[in-house]
This record gives sequence, structure tokens and C-alpha cells, in this order.
Amino acid sequence: MQSRLTTPPMVLTVAQVAQELQLCPAQVYKLIHFEGLPTIPFGRVMRVRREALQQWLAQREQKIA
Repeated sequence: MQSRLTTPPMVLTVAQVAQELQLCPAQVYKLIHFEGLPTIPFGRVMRVRREALQQWLAQREQKIA
């Protein structure tokens, strides 16, 4: 069998962000609306760039330190 390398998706759904952060989707929506988690609108749905999520987390971490 040939192994296939999988690359992580470039954009994440709210549910995927919730899973990554071990939060419920409602909490992710709060982060989007009240804490500035950056999103990209695609019609009626929102996506979060993986890179933007990592940068946003790093910025929050620096504010705490």
C-alpha cells in the first residue's frame, strides 16, 4: 500500500476550530463576535484560516505573558 501524506485544510469550519481548541461551537462564535477571532465569509458561512487562528492564539498568549 502506498501511504498518502495528508495536509491540514487551509480553512476551518467553526466546528473544526471548536475541536482544535477543545471548545463548543457556541464558544467559538463568542470568540469571533466578541474577541476578534478573524473569519472569512463565504456567503452565509464563516471559515477561519488555519494560519490566522495560529496568529490570533499567539497574540492572545503574548497579551497574557
